[in-house]
Amino acid sequence: MKKLFLLLVAGLMLTACGNKTKSGEAQTDSLATDSVVTEKPVAEEPAVDQWTTEAVAARVNEIYQKVNELYRQQDVNLFVLDSLYCSKDYLDMYQQVEKAEEGKPFEKLCFIEYQPWDLGLEAPIKVSNIRPELLTEDMAEVYFDLAEVNGAATCTAGWTLYLEDNAWKVHSFLSGPDDHVGSWEYMRGYVEKNKK
Repeated sequence: MKKLFLLLVAGLMLTACGNKTKSGEAQTDSLATDSVVTEKPVAEEPAVDQWTTEAVAARVNEIYQKVNELYRQQDVNLFVLDSLYCSKDYLDMYQQVEKAEEGKPFEKLCFIEYQPWDLGLEAPIKVSNIRPELLTEDMAEVYFDLAEVNGAATCTAGWTLYLEDNAWKVHSFLSGPDDHVGSWEYMRGYVEKNKK
């Protein structure tokens, strides 16, 4: 029974996450046996499965499926989304913001309203017109249109993404194509201005 459970877990991990690192090096799953791991060494098959505009667009759709799922469950803790889908740099900068905010009055907080995922729209949120662009070997930018399903409100949003652990992670939220600062730079500026 234990062997069956371990093989099931190993299979799920391989199908859900792949078994490649950010740098493209093949990595074996500690639970997998030789018969389960079927990938060739990195020299023969580089990790390119996430390095496509289609993979970036799929990530946007995946994230908004999760956003809508949380709203349906009325479990709207957007920080859960941050921990699942934001880059390590973003999460680190957000922690620095929280420290800088300590003891500040409400009007001096970095984010009066923190709504990076829903942008104030009511769920369910529909995503359309996804426009991804690959920038470097581990960075992409994507813009997309968001709308309430009833069509009452729409907006354009964007993200800068980093490829971390073979998955696209949001590094900065952009309010649209004309936003040249983004949330990460905004947070960094806030931290610099409010150093203790």
